[in-house]
Amino acid sequence: MSVRVFLLFLTVLLVLACNKRLIRKDDLTLINEHYAQNTYYVKETLVLDNKEVIKKDTSVKIWIESTASILKVKCYNSNEERESAVGKMVAYIINEDFKAKQFTVEYLDQLIAEKLVYYDAKDLSKNKKAKK
Repeated sequence: MSVRVFLLFLTVLLVLACNKRLIRKDDLTLINEHYAQNTYYVKETLVLDNKEVIKKDTSVKIWIESTASILKVKCYNSNEERESAVGKMVAYIINEDFKAKQFTVEYLDQLIAEKLVYYDAKDLSKNKKAKK
């Protein structure tokens, strides 16, 4: 009987260990609230599959999804509402590849920066004033 209990306990531990997300659900909500305020531009034309392409300089917004196996960076046209937009995955991390490392928001920013450029309206208005 005690062997069964031990095996059950071990199985539960393994399942919990396998289901560890890079970003906890609570933290994911806060992170997505932060990124929801930002606008980005696509650095280079992205071919997502045979039919879907996001052209260079397209203005997009992003959100992050984290499951037990993968963290996804998805984007949608910045003119659309998040609730009705169809998100396209532009970057991802497989959780198993990240096991021994400490995941940080800075790393997430680097991942996003590989495909997207942050649009800062304040910097743009400064540049316009400097040109005058």
